Amino acid sequence: PGITATEYADRRARFAAALPDAAMAVFPAAAQGFMSHDVPFPFHQDADLFYLSGFQEPQSMLACVRPGHGAAASWLLFVLPSDPQQAMWDGPRAGVLGAQQHILPEGHVHAIESAQRILPQLLESHAIRTLLVNRTGAASAMEALRPLVSACELRRVQIVPSAPLVQRLRVRKSAAEARLMWRAGSIAADAFVRAMASSLPAAKRGQIEAVLAARFEFECRLAGAERLAYPCVVAGGGKAVTL
Repeated sequence: PGITATEYADRRARFAAALPDAAMAVFPAAAQGFMSHDVPFPFHQDADLFYLSGFQEPQSMLACVRPGHGAAASWLLFVLPSDPQQAMWDGPRAGVLGAQQHILPEGHVHAIESAQRILPQLLESHAIRTLLVNRTGAASAMEALRPLVSACELRRVQIVPSAPLVQRLRVRKSAAEARLMWRAGSIAADAFVRAMASSLPAAKRGQIEAVLAARFEFECRLAGAERLAYPCVVAGGGKAVTL
């Protein structure tokens, strides 16, 4: 919300322009964590994949390939296919067609299981010399990248982190980003005031700090925030300055 498809496309264009010739950048999705067998934690997408696409689904992967000799870069997105049975439990996925239409209209969208075949092929067909990827992600993402990384090692392709290049793009904020940051700050400030106002009544009722944390998150969400940026920390008395 607040960032248009056009702005995501502009981010991708700026990133592709900053890539060296004969380079490939790959952004695996964050892993979905589970509290127990089938009870998931709230999902938080990989920051770089989200910045470049706005795509929120796990088990996905974004890639940019820039061939040598000044050829235009191309983008690929790998996603989970649509599944009506799964949708009854988790809600509908974008699927290949939905992601092609709404997320990456200028690129190529494939099912995620084809990534292990397609990416190594592109590595060879475009004579890639540099792979940009963050290798500190979840184990599941690293497993999905194993064929690509193995192909890079075999061909002596240089492997470097992708994060520094994305971070340089994020230094200068767009007007839309500035508006979202201002709105988030205003929501948080108002929520702090309301949480502070409820602290004395909560203390008199013997309620614990978790109640104030819940009040703060409630006020943020009530005002339109999608989620908190980081876990709420509430402490009092001798622990007031302990994080």
